[in-house]
Amino acid sequence: MATVKELSLTLLLSVFCNVYCISDKKISPGQTLKNKGFGIPDESQTLPDSKINTGDLIPVREIVSIQNGVREILVTSPGAMKEIYFSSGCASGKALQKIIRTEVPQRGTDIWTGLCSDGSEDKIFFRIFQFGSRVRYDLYKNIIVPRIKKAEKLTAQKKSSEALELYLEAIEFEPAHVLSRYRLGIEYLEKNMCKESSRNLKIFFLLVPGYGKTAEIRSALKKKCGEDGLD
Repeated sequence: MATVKELSLTLLLSVFCNVYCISDKKISPGQTLKNKGFGIPDESQTLPDSKINTGDLIPVREIVSIQNGVREILVTSPGAMKEIYFSSGCASGKALQKIIRTEVPQRGTDIWTGLCSDGSEDKIFFRIFQFGSRVRYDLYKNIIVPRIKKAEKLTAQKKSSEALELYLEAIEFEPAHVLSRYRLGIEYLEKNMCKESSRNLKIFFLLVPGYGKTAEIRSALKKKCGEDGLD
């Protein structure tokens, strides 16, 4: 049976192909996510105060939840929406081929409809923090994306401690960052940090409900920690 770390290879390759190789698409973001009391800063603030999830304290249900098969996800920018959707794929586990429709049903939300590889349609309900903030949109593009690329290089060089710092920083700015949640969950599991691993993997599995290695990872988590803590 493959080790937990080996299980990340397929995801890593698919994430980078989907996120960093696809062409840019014009998208229609939603509006404003109201401050719900989790220390989310004013949009005029910049680094480091622009972190909306300092210490990763936002409850899981506020980061991502699933209602009637539709994922609801907290995001900070159109760039994050695009990356999260393509890297997480359709809820069924099929790859996302393209975005075919967006709509703004109410203030502070965007619903994106995607076409899956099997021809079916999938939806994600996005709650957008600080809609219209060019500072925040640029922050994702200019700060988060380069840090993730650097973290992946460090991971490939087996410099896990340095990479983890960058993944941790990423989720403080973008709580639903798919690859960061996965990397943190796996690395914490390897370090026997059960509580931290469970939280990150729970968020990851909600983001990617159709992930094919879920049962194997849950089994590894239960073996090391006595229970998987994901329910």
